[in-house]
Amino acid sequence: MDLWLLAFQAAAMTFVVTRSGLFAPLRDHGPAGWRSFMGCPLCVGVWVGMLLTAAQLAAAGYRPASSAVFCSWALMALGTGALSGVVALGFTVAIDFADGVASSVEKLATRPIAERKNE
Repeated sequence: MDLWLLAFQAAAMTFVVTRSGLFAPLRDHGPAGWRSFMGCPLCVGVWVGMLLTAAQLAAAGYRPASSAVFCSWALMALGTGALSGVVALGFTVAIDFADGVASSVEKLATRPIAERKNE
């Protein structure tokens, strides 16, 4: 299992859940704690990464032979979840920054030339 590929997959899934219109009904309804959680790329990213890791382990046929093996897999899933949460947060910050820059450029470009000359 390639850890970085898994982290980027989970980060992309997290971005879709926390920012896209597709999940807006799920994200924007419910108790305040739920709405806060669903809007947090770091929070959602950890859980998506953990679930994705567990699903890949199960799909590969891994079965815990003892509680020690289970604990090691749980720690691996938690580590991957933490990594994917941080990557998802980084994606979100970068995209928000790029969106802000694009918005500023668009506002500047649409202002009349006379206003721009006075600056």
